[in-house]
Amino acid sequence: EGTRLQIYEDECKGQHLHAKVAPTPFYDPEGYRLRI
Repeated sequence: EGTRLQIYEDECKGQHLHAKVAPTPFYDPEGYRLRI
């Protein structure tokens, strides 16, 4: 979490894109965690 990544995409004319790792969202289809 928070690690910075460098991404290369051919269609970006040689530019490197930067991204940061985000926390994984939780999956709670029954809404249990929302009721706590």
